[in-house]
Amino acid sequence: MSVTSPPVSAEKGKRPQTAMRESATAVSGALDALRMQVRAIEGHTLDDDRAHPVLPFADARLNAPLPGGGLLLGALHEFTANALEAELAPAVTGFAATVLAAHLRARGGFALWAASQTDCYVPGLRRFGLDPARIVFVDCRKDTEVLAVMEEALHSRAVASVLGEAGALTLKTGRRLDAAARASGTLALLIRRHVVKPRGVTGEPSGAASTRWRVAAVPSSDVFGSLGPPRWRLDLDYCRNGRTASFIVEALDGADGNLEAGHWKAGHVRVVAELRDDARAAEAPEAREAARTAGPS
Repeated sequence: MSVTSPPVSAEKGKRPQTAMRESATAVSGALDALRMQVRAIEGHTLDDDRAHPVLPFADARLNAPLPGGGLLLGALHEFTANALEAELAPAVTGFAATVLAAHLRARGGFALWAASQTDCYVPGLRRFGLDPARIVFVDCRKDTEVLAVMEEALHSRAVASVLGEAGALTLKTGRRLDAAARASGTLALLIRRHVVKPRGVTGEPSGAASTRWRVAAVPSSDVFGSLGPPRWRLDLDYCRNGRTASFIVEALDGADGNLEAGHWKAGHVRVVAELRDDARAAEAPEAREAARTAGPS
C-alpha cells in the first residue's frame, strides 16, 4: 500500500510569505508610531510646521532640501562652525546676517540681536544687505542672558526676527526657544559660538532646532585681480521633515533685477557648487559646462 501526503493547498504555501509581509507592515507601523511619539515629546508635529510660512532663498537649489521650499518661520534655526571659527564666527555671522537681511526685506520691521561677545563690526553688516538701523542690539553679560533675552523677545512679538549668539545651550532651553518662536511666528536664529565648553553643558546641537547649518569660509573668486564676493561652504547637517545637503555659495550685492538674468539683490546668496561624492561636483557649474563643451584638446 502506498501512502501519499495530502495535497498542500496554494493558500497554505503562501502563508509564510503573507506572514512575513504582515510582520514587516506591523514593524513599519510601530516605527512610524514611535517616531510620532518622539516628535510629540520634542514638541514638534507636522501640523505645527505647516501652520507657518517659509522664507525661501533666492536660489531654488538651496530650497530643495527644505520642507515647504524655504526656512520655516516660527522656528529656531542654528548656525555653527568648526574649531576656531566656532569662537570667532566670522563666516557664520556673515551668512546669518544674509538670512536676516532677506527676512527683513520680505517682512519689514525690526530685528533683535543679542550677544555676550560684542565684537561684531556693525557697519560691515551692510556688505551682506543688512541695515544696522533696523536692528536692536542687546549687549549681555553671559550666554544665559542672551537666551533669556531671545525668549522674551520672541514672546513679545515686537520684532520680526530674533538673532542670538551663545555657546551654552541645554536641550530644555532650546525647546523653549523653539516653542516661543512657534507661538509667535517669529524667525529665531542662533549662532553657536563656543570653543571651551562650560561644565555640564555641551557644545553639541540642542536637538530642538528646525535646521542646523555648519558654515565655513572658502576661497573667494578672483574678479579682475581683486577678491570677489564672500563664499561659504554650507552643510545642512539636520533638517526637520527635510533632508541634509551641502553647498558652496557666495554672497551677492548686485543690482536689483531679474534673478534669471543674473541680477541679484544684496542680502541674497547663490549656489556656486552642489557638493556630492563626486569630486568634480565641487567645481563651479560654469567650469563644468565649459569643460564639457570644449571636449578633448
